[in-house]
Amino acid sequence: MKIGFVSLPFSGHLRPMAALGRRLQSRGNEVVFVGVPDSEPIARAAGLTFLPFCEVEYPPGSIDRTFAPIAQRHGMDLIKFTAEEVFPGFVEAGLRRLPEKLVGSGIRALVLDKTFYSLSLVPLSLGIPFVQVWNVLHTHPTGAIPPSYFPWPHETTPEALARNVDGLKRVGACFAESRRIGRSFAEGAGLDVDWADPGSIDSKLAVITQTPLAFDYPGVRWPDGFHYAGPFHDDGGREPVPFPWERLDGRPLVYASLGTLVNGLDSIHRAVLGAAEGLPEAQVVFAVGKNVDPEGLGPNPGERDRRAFRPPDRAAEAGCALHHPRRAQHDAGGPGAGRAPGRDPHRLRPAGRRRPDRPPPRRGVRRGPRGDGGAPAGPGPQGARRPVVSRQGPRHASGDRRRPRPRRGLRRDRAGLRQGDRARSHILLTDW
Repeated sequence: MKIGFVSLPFSGHLRPMAALGRRLQSRGNEVVFVGVPDSEPIARAAGLTFLPFCEVEYPPGSIDRTFAPIAQRHGMDLIKFTAEEVFPGFVEAGLRRLPEKLVGSGIRALVLDKTFYSLSLVPLSLGIPFVQVWNVLHTHPTGAIPPSYFPWPHETTPEALARNVDGLKRVGACFAESRRIGRSFAEGAGLDVDWADPGSIDSKLAVITQTPLAFDYPGVRWPDGFHYAGPFHDDGGREPVPFPWERLDGRPLVYASLGTLVNGLDSIHRAVLGAAEGLPEAQVVFAVGKNVDPEGLGPNPGERDRRAFRPPDRAAEAGCALHHPRRAQHDAGGPGAGRAPGRDPHRLRPAGRRRPDRPPPRRGVRRGPRGDGGAPAGPGPQGARRPVVSRQGPRHASGDRRRPRPRRGLRRDRAGLRQGDRARSHILLTDW
């Protein structure tokens, strides 16, 4: 089967879509990635056929210029600017150009980015089956859970549900122009759409979120076609990013990143570097991205390793902590929101494999909290005892070091993808 993928040109959206496309391709399907010209390197690195569209509206190099102002914003200002200034252009160009690309291409099914608003009207008008993938935290159209754009707790009281609905209306008002463009396209295509129903143009086959079920709020009812999944991640389908591995000397490592989009706030970067001053026993690697000048952040503290990744996409995604989206929401929302400390599934090197140029971990050295619950081990400035980050896993209460039990569903098969990816691709094929 020939399957087309269409995604917004955010790296945090393109990479998981490319990983899923690789999985479907490994099962014998022909996958075509449809995107603006600046999306081509990610699709090509994943080994997928690339079909450009919107070349006139978004020529090569235009995406960085379009998204640069977003990096300096946060909160509702970020949502309002993106929805009113950026998305309408994508929606209008996508609805105009995608039908002409699909006709005669032989594509028999589509996988769409759920946040590419109104684009589902295209397969609905052409009679092409499609599914949708949430590449950000999913939202409930009825307000049963707090929208991820706001730092609200989950409550089921009438007041809390009314607050959630009001939040959805506030955000929805920002997308008024995109909805107007979608309605105009639907009328021209002769589609009968119930615009009072928020899910009227969603896929009836499958809507997939990359948020695991365990991370979502309990007791929320979703349509039958709604599926939970783990993150779609594939190291084998990415272009190489240079990194000075030789500068890592085996000390505890602190990795800092603001993600790949909202990463242009100098004040946050300086705050992170200032906090690193209190960790003289650690090395610090900071992925600052494209929107900040590293030289303007002040002197490099101590012997820490600060490196400007350009492009930062893989490095920033690789360093993100395991997110807990519903328990640690950020008022800005988006792919970089809601992450809480935890085991990192997206690392710069494969799990369980130590680089040959690194010294082996020292045996018999106390790391982390003592078994008796006393103060953490590790020397600090002025004789203080400071916590030391461990690379060897948690210590059991009895004091011995135990290897964490591998989590089911996160093991990798021969193609390098998580088994959860394979299970999700099976759902897609079954639905079609």
